[in-house]
Amino acid sequence: MIAGSIVLLLIVLIALGIGEWKGANGTMGILRVIYVLAIAGFLVGTMAAGIAAFYEEPDYPVHDPPKGYPRESPEYKAWQAEWEVRLETHEADLRDHHRNVFFIAYPIGLVLVVLGMELKPRLDVLKPGFTLGGMGILIYALAQDDLSNKIRFIGVALALVVLIYVGYRIFVQRKAGSQEA
Repeated sequence: MIAGSIVLLLIVLIALGIGEWKGANGTMGILRVIYVLAIAGFLVGTMAAGIAAFYEEPDYPVHDPPKGYPRESPEYKAWQAEWEVRLETHEADLRDHHRNVFFIAYPIGLVLVVLGMELKPRLDVLKPGFTLGGMGILIYALAQDDLSNKIRFIGVALALVVLIYVGYRIFVQRKAGSQEA
């Protein structure tokens, strides 16, 4: 809850900064910020809902212990052994699911971040929404449970490189270009 609030606050601050950078003011500036945040939020929501709809988590195995057998009986012990195998299989399937969700969402997030930077200037109102939405999808992909630490490290490092590139393009390169003009 707190982490989500912090992320939302950061997105709002970034969006407000983008609005100030573009010289937006008054009602149109506020509507622009809301529009950027809506695009970003709906991009992340679409990704999460799409994965939930078309690539469902494996179902938890049914836990139905045999009735009428004492815990020490061979029948109960056989059921217990079978249950442990089904549970281990489920946990392995769930790890695979989370890894696959990462490999589905992460490249899409990267593409959206880069697309947000490379759109034509006349689509300038979409650019920050795509960039923020792509960042949100990157966070969604990296936040998957049971993700290998090596995969998570590579993903975070690559996202950092992309964000440095985005920051350079937005804040350094454009500022230098506007000072020369």
